[in-house]
Parts: sequence; C-alpha cells; structure tokens
Amino acid sequence: MAAIGGLEPALVRALAEELLEARHPIAVTSYLGRNPDAVAALQEFAELAGVRVFESTPSHLNLPRGSPCFGGFDAGAAQRVEVVRPGLHAHEE
Repeated sequence: MAAIGGLEPALVRALAEELLEARHPIAVTSYLGRNPDAVAALQEFAELAGVRVFESTPSHLNLPRGSPCFGGFDAGAAQRVEVVRPGLHAHEE
C-alpha cells in the first residue's frame, strides 16, 4: 500500500483513530483550496469526522462558508465550539 502524503498507513490509521475520538477536533488550513478537488474532500472528511475547519489567512476557498463545519477565521475560537457530528448536540457529549 502506498503511503498517503508520505505517511505510513499505520500512522494514518492511528491519526484517524485519535481524530475520531477527539471531543472537539479542528483543522486549520490556508491554501488547501488551490486544488478544487481538495475542497470537496475536506468537506466530506469534516462532516464525517465532525471536524470544525478554520481558515488562517486564506488564499483560496478551502471550505464553503455555508458548511456546518466552517469555523471561521480565528482558530483561537476553537477553545469551545459546538460539536458538528450529525445527530449530536453540543450538550450531549
């Protein structure tokens, strides 16, 4: 199996497990959107894993602003954000 982004598959699995177990996972991006296919992949990933996505000095559209996973432009606000996993509400954790 080929390594994803230069990472070994075992490390990718371990990171995925940690991410899915996180209470308030976030991602911060700036120019992922330079590849239009990556925008759809990030949105699908964020919705699946319940990840809030913040943009830091964005140079491209990285996630649609209307997405329930879009966290805004201040990753510092991630200290307390609502859970976006489907079927859960912020106070049901």
